[in-house]
Amino acid sequence: TADQFTITPRSLNFQGAVNGELPATQSIVIFAGRAPANLEVFADTGFDGSPAPDWLTVTPRNITTPSRILVSVRPNSLPAGVNAARIRVRTRGTIALLDIATLAVTLTLTSRPAVLDPTQPGLNHRDTKARRSLSALRVSSLCLRAFVVHAWFSLSV
Repeated sequence: TADQFTITPRSLNFQGAVNGELPATQSIVIFAGRAPANLEVFADTGFDGSPAPDWLTVTPRNITTPSRILVSVRPNSLPAGVNAARIRVRTRGTIALLDIATLAVTLTLTSRPAVLDPTQPGLNHRDTKARRSLSALRVSSLCLRAFVVHAWFSLSV
């Protein structure tokens, strides 16, 4: 029965920013009470028979207790907001599948305002001998760098 298993944690929360760094991988640990158990672990969007969301990865899918499951997210092109899924754990290798646990997974993405970072050494520096201005600007949330030399503008991504 399901009460023979210890699963921690019972829910996972990931937080990140649109186009930001990936949230750290988290893990779930499953212990069986008396003897090792063969289990299947899979994700879905919250409805029986629904596929796993593209942004969620659960590995490994087939385990023998005790075991650690790694859960990672890749928000890719998801917009800011809250995304939900679930991870299900059930028996494997038996005629009647027994649901052991359902764990909620939440991915919250925020939008980040552009941040100007004028840390480049040439910012607002004028070379009087060469009679030219050198400027550099980095916009971190867009991962762009712009350099201005002699009124020419170049953008590198």
